[in-house]
Amino acid sequence: MHAVHVNHQLSAHSDAWQSHAQAFCDELTVPLTVVKLAPPEAKGKGLEDAARKARYLAFESVLLKGDVLMMAHHQDDQIETMLLRLLRGAGARGLSGMPEQRALGEAWLLRPLLKYGRAELQHYAEQHQLHYIQDDSNNDLNLDRNYLRHQVLPLLEARWPGFAGNWAHSAEILASTADTLEDLAQLDAKASGLREEIYGCSLHLSDLMRLPPLRVHGAVRHACDHFSIAAMPRKAFKAIMGELIDARQDGQPKVSWSGGEARRFNTRLYLLRELPRVCSSTEVAWQRTGSDDQVFEAALEGVGRLYVSWARPPLMDVSVRVGFRRGGEIVRESGRSSKPLKQWFQEHRVPPWLRERTPLLFVQQQLVAVGERCVSRSNDWQVENIRLERLPC
Repeated sequence: MHAVHVNHQLSAHSDAWQSHAQAFCDELTVPLTVVKLAPPEAKGKGLEDAARKARYLAFESVLLKGDVLMMAHHQDDQIETMLLRLLRGAGARGLSGMPEQRALGEAWLLRPLLKYGRAELQHYAEQHQLHYIQDDSNNDLNLDRNYLRHQVLPLLEARWPGFAGNWAHSAEILASTADTLEDLAQLDAKASGLREEIYGCSLHLSDLMRLPPLRVHGAVRHACDHFSIAAMPRKAFKAIMGELIDARQDGQPKVSWSGGEARRFNTRLYLLRELPRVCSSTEVAWQRTGSDDQVFEAALEGVGRLYVSWARPPLMDVSVRVGFRRGGEIVRESGRSSKPLKQWFQEHRVPPWLRERTPLLFVQQQLVAVGERCVSRSNDWQVENIRLERLPC
């Protein structure tokens, strides 16, 4: 057994709280790990949410594979969480509140006190003369959770005594409902041809459109979760249903949200992480020293690394470079007529957003490879293999 204390340095009492934790652990001869964090910036959902995210990242950094972290969230915390999420328009999963257990990195998070109310725990602490800390920020009514705790929930308890137990029961029902909906969403996504793509995933549009909107939303949400794409807000999903799915087949509509975007290409709906920026003027020339002229490695900002191995490299005085599409490039495939690179992309069904992010290999002015595909050959040199390692996004 060991303990973890996260010091956010947000309160004038932060160091005193850390000392209290250290003294308590010393008394029990329990090792304590203290993680001191810089005060987080209040962005997006506010300071509380930013601190929470930083805290859980700190927990993950300390926990080892198979560890179990136990936290003291109780029934009142659960009720506050459910009501906050209801006010924000959450679905079944959000309204089910905090789960009693979940994965946390390679470890597990348990909340063994969710069935106990705050009053029960406080009575136990006083009965056993436990010394505990009261966070002074708990009285700040500018914080939504505190406003509910001090202003709203007492009124509900006065009018409906014991309502918290009923809400906790509802949370369990909603959690079971959310699990069932997730199972259905996974089946719907699989039946809609879910597959991994560069920077995300895609689903077949005609299969999706056979489903009612609620199940389309579930399949899309599952696809985003499975491929680590930022959660899609309701407004974005409505735009997908109204503007993207019903768009012309030859159209190239796009719906964006913070950290993700959706596009339509041919017969598929693409769900993508935030795409890296690429400068079309970027070029990497092969600077050969003569010591190793069998492999050309090009680091491409925002994209990754391209490795070109040669069975027979070009002569030393022949220029070799990697760049990106600028317009006017010609593909001269052996035994075939020349064609613009744009036409080659269309024939090979390369999505438009990948075309500007696909590295091009040139020998002199001749386009030799598009991405990992060799499109030209010569008697003067021979490419053995091309491999592109894309950066995660």
